[in-house]
Amino acid sequence: MGDPFEDKPVPRSALIAAAIVVSLTILVAAWARLSGYDPGSDYRSAVVATEDMAFRVENDGTVAVIVPPDNVVMTRIPAASSGFLQGILKSLERERHRREIDLATPYRLERHANGRLALADPGTGMNIDVGSFGPTSLALVQDLFQTAHDRRRE
Repeated sequence: MGDPFEDKPVPRSALIAAAIVVSLTILVAAWARLSGYDPGSDYRSAVVATEDMAFRVENDGTVAVIVPPDNVVMTRIPAASSGFLQGILKSLERERHRREIDLATPYRLERHANGRLALADPGTGMNIDVGSFGPTSLALVQDLFQTAHDRRRE
């Protein structure tokens, strides 16, 4: 059995188009590198405020938000509103299990100078941009941050 494409060469125009696309990609990447473009610069702005809090997912799916140092439940987020938070926590807890870090260790909400809000795990070094989960999730975490901040100032 012979090559099914033996009598069908690749059109010259397709090869030229592919060469142009590859060349332009290399040129744009080189220009970005030489001009100092840094795609991660938005994520490296200074932390201007932090709030520590622990989370506990209860049997009914409600997420209890616990604030140190007295470990009081600051609020409870109903299961219907906490799906994204449960997903994040599952991922972070998996990493804590892997590294044998106590699950009760508080997480840190960080507000950055550029307005970014992140959930950081000091034990694992993981840092999650909450804004990437959409405006509803961001608003929920901003409310948690503000409530904890106001509570601490009382």
